Amino acid sequence: MSSAKHVDLVSSIVKAHYAATGEQVEQLAFAVAVGLDAGTVYLRVVLAHMQARLGGGGRRRAAATMPQEPVLDAIHEELYPHVLVGVGPEDMPAAERNSKANFARTMASTVRFFIQHGGDVRALDVTTVTKNGLRKAVQPAQAEAPEGATRAMRGFLKAREGMTKALQRLARGDPQAARDQLEQLLDEYERLLGELAPEQTTAAQAPADIGGQTTTIVAGRGGVGRSAPASAPMLHRGA
Repeated sequence: MSSAKHVDLVSSIVKAHYAATGEQVEQLAFAVAVGLDAGTVYLRVVLAHMQARLGGGGRRRAAATMPQEPVLDAIHEELYPHVLVGVGPEDMPAAERNSKANFARTMASTVRFFIQHGGDVRALDVTTVTKNGLRKAVQPAQAEAPEGATRAMRGFLKAREGMTKALQRLARGDPQAARDQLEQLLDEYERLLGELAPEQTTAAQAPADIGGQTTTIVAGRGGVGRSAPASAPMLHRGA
């Protein structure tokens, strides 16, 4: 596909408010496969189709409570076969075809992440949406080191953010492995917390006179321990 044809294709899709046809999706997929920048356009196509399905006009009130993830699944199932057609000829090896179509699965996963974290597809301005923008819209703000923080503290916060992102990436491909790794981390951190918080001689540990007898009260570490499991972390399946 020449650059001129690619520009014409994107222009046509934009004029249609990203309501791309199956044939246009095939052309977008081919553009991505040959290295042209079309992934964001495809993401907007998915969202435009979802907004149309979620309602407008007289259907808006009913759509307000419509679950959005099943709509994403339906749109992805409709568009993905066109992606597979567009990325290459019929005799292309299955593994290669699957690899070239990965961008479409990634975009669907990004929308799924947005929905599962409380995002509302209906409220998006499709013309400005990006993959990173969707994730940032529902992710907590990055922890910033306080003014005057040491180099060690800044390094720790950066490493913590990297660990969280790595766990999220693992969860999208293998949720069970992500859960296993998170459980191991929690166990390791709990042991480390015990090492960093040795018993302290405080008023809570001082001898107390109870009923004429001297008793030593030792305060435990509040909130530490695995006896009461926390709610399961939200891990996201791929599209």
